[in-house]
Amino acid sequence: MTSIGWRGIVPAAALLVGLLPGVASAQGNFDGTWTGQAGDWKIRLVVKGQKGLIALTCTTIEHRFDIPVAADGVIDSWLSSQTFGRRQVAGKLPHLIIPTGGSCKGGSTNLSR
Repeated sequence: MTSIGWRGIVPAAALLVGLLPGVASAQGNFDGTWTGQAGDWKIRLVVKGQKGLIALTCTTIEHRFDIPVAADGVIDSWLSSQTFGRRQVAGKLPHLIIPTGGSCKGGSTNLSR
């Protein structure tokens, strides 16, 4: 490769390397395991980057869902399954709201990490 080609690549690579630490730290602000309770619902949320796995338990039944977590900690997901009636789980970490469903009362909570 000629020196002209290298000049075009090096600045772009340097820019990319310079941006990556900021992107990683922004996505990692909410990483970890969050727990709490909202009404009758026990909550366990594991966040890695912008992906979350939430487990919601009422009585002895646990419901698990993959949910997106925005870089600023906002969660806004509609969840449903055969045993979990459609409802919206929303908030901004650490705050989360779980609506009432069936015999399980909902509520709002501030999760702990």
